[in-house]
Amino acid sequence: ILGLQFWLMSYRRTWHFLLHRSVSRVTILLSMITAAVLTLVVFTGGCWTLLFLYTSLPGLFILPPTLQVYFEGWLFISLGLVFFMGVALSGISTAKFYTTKLFGIIFAGIILIVTFMSLDIFWASIVIAAGILILAVQLFSVFLNRDF
Repeated sequence: ILGLQFWLMSYRRTWHFLLHRSVSRVTILLSMITAAVLTLVVFTGGCWTLLFLYTSLPGLFILPPTLQVYFEGWLFISLGLVFFMGVALSGISTAKFYTTKLFGIIFAGIILIVTFMSLDIFWASIVIAAGILILAVQLFSVFLNRDF
């Protein structure tokens, strides 16, 4: 849902209003990405960490959650960032739907499948980091070079 801001601006045709400000395109894109990262990491990750700490209290559950469960939760949160980048990339793409417009969303889905196929948390986090890096480079390239 965070990435839908890019689709709504294209649908409502408000990019010109946003881009003709006294700040650069990089600043605008970084502020949108920062808002998404803060939402995912601080609020979602903070709630996940507090929930994990609460359930780890001695005497609360017969079997408290392991540290692996905590890191797996953070993998899900980072997958949210992958999908944000994918939806944002698809939202600002000028390609047609029947060509490559949905590449970002499809690529994020592939990252999700490969992450679930991985049996090790380390390799899953490497796949997610690579997916975020690939989508971020494409997002910056398309956003900075697109003629709105």
